[in-house]
Amino acid sequence: MAKKVLIDTDIGTDADDAIALSLAMASPELEIVGVIVTGKQARYRSQLAKKLLVLGGFSHVPVFVGADSPVGDGELYWFGHEGQGVIDDDETQELDNRSGIEAYRDLAHKHDDLEVIAIGSMSTLARAIDAYPGVAEKFVKVTIMGGHVRTAIYADTTIGPGIDYNLCIDPIASTTVLESDANITLIPCDVTLQTWLTTTDVDLLAGAGPLGQALATSVQAWAPIQRAIFTGVGVGENYDPTNADFLHDPLTVATTFTDVCGYEEIWIEPTMVDGIFRTMERPSETPGSTPVRCAITVNAADFHGMLMERLLAFANENTPI
Repeated sequence: MAKKVLIDTDIGTDADDAIALSLAMASPELEIVGVIVTGKQARYRSQLAKKLLVLGGFSHVPVFVGADSPVGDGELYWFGHEGQGVIDDDETQELDNRSGIEAYRDLAHKHDDLEVIAIGSMSTLARAIDAYPGVAEKFVKVTIMGGHVRTAIYADTTIGPGIDYNLCIDPIASTTVLESDANITLIPCDVTLQTWLTTTDVDLLAGAGPLGQALATSVQAWAPIQRAIFTGVGVGENYDPTNADFLHDPLTVATTFTDVCGYEEIWIEPTMVDGIFRTMERPSETPGSTPVRCAITVNAADFHGMLMERLLAFANENTPI
């Protein structure tokens, strides 16, 4: 029987959210019961998510507009390329009338076997936890893409913890979620930085019908931004020119139905260090820390092969005749 999943995403900036949603659609192990969209201009992002669901033949899946601002100070990111080549500015997709916060409450009560896949900031989920005490423990599992638990390395370069957007962008919300009674599995950037989509993969997707074209266009818009970010944090000329998009969120989706990662129970303390939110590893039972199931290894080759096989087959199957 397929697992019922609720996906909370900030789809639209980094293209990996769109790839993750497509992987979920392409995976018979999962039944998507709803998509919550969190992030700046959340309503527009929600339109984008619904468009991808329609392209994949999943127009029946409800999309809920989540939080468009952090719980704490600051603001969520918006680059301006979001939706480019996928959805027109005047295009309207049907969204659910309930908010993302209400969706957490309603779907938690409707399904007693629901899992959450959180691949954006924790801004909506934290608000739901605050608004509806006990809601977090109703979920069978909450799988989160985020955190920087151990050393993150890419291209022989140690990457600093600030690269973790999902948890760092809203520290108050992230702390609320990590300190809740949710059964959390963390897929940190230490692991997700080990796998990425290549330029060859993007070319293959571009030839795989409307959904594949939408994914390819999204990646092509994001790729130069990603390269600038990583060359700016010390990677420099070591950046792989064939790296089109890190697969943070698709890997997180895959962990809910495959054994591509290895795990440890790690005691995590959510805290601020030098102005950056951290998920610090602590000795067992350290006050202020919580035991969390964390991914620590990934079979990147197996994951990448499975991902591309499923995406191409699914996109081609959903190509109009």
